[in-house]
Amino acid sequence: MYYKKYMPGLDIIRAAALLSVLLFHLFPRAFPGGFLGVETFFVLTGFLLTINDGPERRENILHFYGRKLRRLYPPLLLVLLLTCGLMALFLPAALYGLRGETRSALLGVYNWRQIAVAQDYFASIGAGSPFTHLWTLAVEVQFLLLWPLLKGLLQKGLKRDRESTAVLLGFSAVSLALLMPAAYLLTGSVSFVYYSTPTRAFPLFLGVLAGLSYRSGNPIGKYFMRIMKTSAPIRGLFIAGNALFAAFLLLRVSGADDILYLGGMAAVSVWAAYLILTAAEMKGPVPKGTKLLSALSFEIYLWQYPVNFLFTGMFGNYISIKLAELPVILALALWTHYLTKIEVKKYLWKTKNTLLSERKRKEGRPAGSEGCC
Repeated sequence: MYYKKYMPGLDIIRAAALLSVLLFHLFPRAFPGGFLGVETFFVLTGFLLTINDGPERRENILHFYGRKLRRLYPPLLLVLLLTCGLMALFLPAALYGLRGETRSALLGVYNWRQIAVAQDYFASIGAGSPFTHLWTLAVEVQFLLLWPLLKGLLQKGLKRDRESTAVLLGFSAVSLALLMPAAYLLTGSVSFVYYSTPTRAFPLFLGVLAGLSYRSGNPIGKYFMRIMKTSAPIRGLFIAGNALFAAFLLLRVSGADDILYLGGMAAVSVWAAYLILTAAEMKGPVPKGTKLLSALSFEIYLWQYPVNFLFTGMFGNYISIKLAELPVILALALWTHYLTKIEVKKYLWKTKNTLLSERKRKEGRPAGSEGCC
């Protein structure tokens, strides 16, 4: 089955994760744990990929890659080109070394470049490069490249023996969760365990497991929703408990805490998976602005760090400057979303119809005799 229904609860999860990362990049001292919103994004990526492009859906690999490239790369190219152009005008000295960064970002290996140059993510916030945040996109691109293989294995395993496949998936999840603590104890390098694809694969794989759970009826999400619906006080306790835990992570956790790399990030990923499965069962309207933030989350994420870098370099690191960045980020995100998602689709649709009409003309058939799909 191909799941394409709208889940309003996921808009809340995506918007909250986006705001936590945005607050961390703008005010790293006030919100030191905001970077953990990336864990939620990773889990959400695995979840949505599984429910929309999971084992039951058959699709040509090239078509799958084409869909993902059309979604990811037009906004990325626009951000890279415009940012470099603005830097050439206003911060020319900061252009040094960006050629390698833009190349690695386009090739989807930016996280490995950061490891190669031993870049400390937490020391580079607001300085160094306007593209530091693109390591997350690189991890997701690498996961998307491997997804058809994982999808094929899931197809065969679930078709032959679902119980054995479930045990194997559980064992794989535990193994991936242990990679980060093991690598941290062996290397002592925060840069490696924070950036490397193997050590960051657990939340993505956990998202896949959450997606499979959703496909099988979402027993976890329905269980927690059933408890929440028992009474208003219990629902209030659930909401307050999760809000307090999120506030603790946002305000009190730091990237310098060893516990994060010794199982803390894995625990946050499990919590994010629980939130996603529960939110998937939510019904009704979402708070105003949440749907817009969710729809623009990718574009906002791409722009927020370059805008922060440019404004800080040109005007200084003041709170008033940081607040002024917010409408600029939103405006650029809206413009990018329109230009790349709507205009590019119009161009592709026009090109497709032109080619289809030409083919039918040669075959002696009237254009428009077939459906668009």
